[in-house]
This record gives sequence, C-alpha cells and structure tokens, in this order.
Amino acid sequence: NLRIVVTDQTGEATNVSEETAVVTTGHELYGHGLLYRQGKAIGHDTVPDAFFDAVEKRTLTNYQTGQQNANTPETIKPNQ
Repeated sequence: NLRIVVTDQTGEATNVSEETAVVTTGHELYGHGLLYRQGKAIGHDTVPDAFFDAVEKRTLTNYQTGQQNANTPETIKPNQ
C-alpha cells in the first residue's frame, strides 16, 4: 500500500486553485510516489530539481490540454 498526502499542514492549501492542486498532486504522486515504488531515493536533497520540474510541467500540460484523460502513468512520468 502507498499513501500520498498533499497538505501544507497549515490549512492554507485549501485556498489554492484547482490547477495548483493538480500540479502539487502530480508532484507528490508521479515524483516522490513513483520513485518510492521504484525503490529509489525520494527526497529533494537527493533527487535533482529537474526531475520534479519535469513531472510538474507534464502534469500542468496534461491538465491544461485535457490530455490527463488519455494518458496512463507510463506516459505521464518524465523521461529519466
């Protein structure tokens, strides 16, 4: 089992836009979650920012173009 939690622990996250919430969820799920499931390092101190930037960019593009309905996790993750 894997649980992905998206919160800033202050309650402020409830005021973000849907787009920001989608990108943040993508960052956690397809960034940290994917790396964890692959048995790799997951922290910002060990994973290059470029990896997370690519996840966020792809998630944002999918959200803005509606492609998220057509993609699978294999096509959403960035090339490594």
